[in-house]
Amino acid sequence: MRVRIFVAISMIDHRPFLNFLPESRVLSREADRLVYDADGVTLEKFRPSLVLLAETADEIEKIVEHCHCHAIPFVTRGAGTGLSGGALACGESVMIVTAGLEKILEVNADERWALVESGVINEKLSKECKKFGLHFAPDPSSGSASTIGGNIAENAGGPHCLKYGATAEHILGLEVILTDGRKIWLDVNDESAPILSLMIGSEGTLGIITKAKVKLTPSPESVKTLLIDFPTVRDASETVSEIIGSGIVPAALEMIDAEVLDALEAAFKLGFPTDAGALLIIELDGRKHSLERLASQVIEIAKRHNSRTVRVAADDKERNALWQARKKAFGALGRVSASYYTQDGVIPRYALPEVLEGISAIGKKHGLRIANIFHAGDGNLHPAILYNEKDPQSVKAVLAASKDILRLCLAKNGSITGEHGVGIEKKEALAWMFGEMDIAIMARLRNVFNGNGMLNPGKFLPTDHPCLEAGHKHRLVQ
Repeated sequence: MRVRIFVAISMIDHRPFLNFLPESRVLSREADRLVYDADGVTLEKFRPSLVLLAETADEIEKIVEHCHCHAIPFVTRGAGTGLSGGALACGESVMIVTAGLEKILEVNADERWALVESGVINEKLSKECKKFGLHFAPDPSSGSASTIGGNIAENAGGPHCLKYGATAEHILGLEVILTDGRKIWLDVNDESAPILSLMIGSEGTLGIITKAKVKLTPSPESVKTLLIDFPTVRDASETVSEIIGSGIVPAALEMIDAEVLDALEAAFKLGFPTDAGALLIIELDGRKHSLERLASQVIEIAKRHNSRTVRVAADDKERNALWQARKKAFGALGRVSASYYTQDGVIPRYALPEVLEGISAIGKKHGLRIANIFHAGDGNLHPAILYNEKDPQSVKAVLAASKDILRLCLAKNGSITGEHGVGIEKKEALAWMFGEMDIAIMARLRNVFNGNGMLNPGKFLPTDHPCLEAGHKHRLVQ
């Protein structure tokens, strides 16, 4: 296999869209469309036929109505931070960019909810709510750039989802534009609740999210953040299993291996021990009087698994610096490799030591270095495969190693994705996890909302699976 770059030759007349949008927000030139052909790490690239920069739900309604009437495929994109190709413009799709829907419409501190447009950035909402002693708990590593609509579409998580849950746990209602242009409201408290649940995590294949009513979480009274280093990844993994097994539920429990430690220390100079085999970042929050006891228990557990040193963040400034380093860890890998590809799989916590050793063996098998930084508390792995994108053999090795990692996760009773989604990267792997009947049901469900296949074509479901109904085929120009 190789990296494929699909270029959609613009055969779509952009002029009708000028009835809905000013000319400055209708991008038809190839140079302008080029900016939108990739996401965070997906190897394949697809250039949209047209890019439409929407700023209101009404604009999106009109665009979708036009696309529906003229059988024009379309896809939505927020900030473009996705990691599985879910927001790429397969075929000749028009791309509707929703990042301009960026208003925080209402914050109800008494009832602990906020109404926001789908283009609002995660961190912006939490900063706005900080004065009320509240925050929006989902915190993906891309939270300083990613939009809430995209997080809902992927059911994103982040380090603190161990205690507070992924995005789905924090959604109370959604405004959605269906594929024929109709606008509906879905609410957790009425008969539309089951459809609301379907929209979350549907990767933009069932409808376009334009507004969200989200649950706000009280900020903890106190926080204690520990850094504990270990001589080996196995020692750190066994510590994770025993912490959770003891009944302690940290707010976050992250693991970083030696490859990532080197890159982070080079980038941020935080005094991380670069001779360690692995580092755990453990955050405890809650009542101040209970945290000392919990921290002591965690440290004792770590000692039983050969921990070396323990460091406690002295204040909020140091804690924030540590988390910034963690969230920018993948970017820091650029210091040791020009290219990296991030995989996303889930395994039971008890399988961590064995699976991490297996990932190391997969790297050696394919002649690749693999760095690990992940949500160890809930078994959501994010191995970063380092490679040379200009070398076709290196790219081929990355794709082969990626498949091996997903198959390893499945062999250990895991899943092919935890929060990055299926998109185009893993749609064929869906058949490794589900049977023909399961996939047929998924296809029938999708067709209820997206029967003509115009919304986000070529995503999520295996395209060559025998049980799928024939759908609309879009020409790809290579």
